[in-house]
Amino acid sequence: MKKKVIMLSMLAITAAMLTACSDKNDAADVPEVSQAEKSIENTDTDSSAEAAEESTENVEKDSEVKGSDYVMPEEYQNVLDKYKTMITEKWDVSKAFDEGMSSMVSEFCNMDAQDQIGYTLYDLDADGQPELLIGEMDTELPANRIIFDAYTLKDGNAVQIFESESRNRYYLVEDEAGAILIANEGYNGAASSGWLYYTVSGDRLTVQQAIMYDAAADEENPWFMAYDDDWDTSNDEPVDEDMAQSVINSYTDNYAKLDWTILVQE
Repeated sequence: MKKKVIMLSMLAITAAMLTACSDKNDAADVPEVSQAEKSIENTDTDSSAEAAEESTENVEKDSEVKGSDYVMPEEYQNVLDKYKTMITEKWDVSKAFDEGMSSMVSEFCNMDAQDQIGYTLYDLDADGQPELLIGEMDTELPANRIIFDAYTLKDGNAVQIFESESRNRYYLVEDEAGAILIANEGYNGAASSGWLYYTVSGDRLTVQQAIMYDAAADEENPWFMAYDDDWDTSNDEPVDEDMAQSVINSYTDNYAKLDWTILVQE
């Protein structure tokens, strides 16, 4: 009996020793992480957190100065600041004209409708550089989708492309084929009107088509198709009224509803 107890004890001791050896070997297989490595890991984690935070801040900053999908250039901001002064001080039409700015904006101010004046950035000639547009925010009716003023960047300066006046208004056309045009509706009186359609290249407008109404030239047949903007119908093609209205309507139906940002907050 004693021998049996001794044998069992020895087996238990041997098993314990083997277990201890196994634990040591497992511990030896796990590499020890040095303090330097721990420091690097912590630094990497901190850097990632800082980078993420900085990226978020940059997005927030960009969103504050974006119109459409573009960042607002400083030169355009200067133009907007001048318009804000014009609106808050309620310049009259003559002062707006003298400053080379749209007198229609001053008319809106004097009607206490300054909350209808907005701005946006839009690439008119698809060159990757957006133009600054200032216009009427009420876009429900095509006739109200007026572009009061338009600027582009040239040699580091904001250069005016066109400006609207009461009897000479500009609109943005986005046709179904994706073309971008500028429509100009001009009136020289009851007997003379024009609907002209331009492409934009930099600060230049190039006429593509025009419909002219000139009762002084031919009272019986006053409608003409033109491909210039000289308002001289003597070299233009006479068309009937239905044809003329069809062309005008095809553009008017595509006057763009732009995503305006109000220029002056109350």
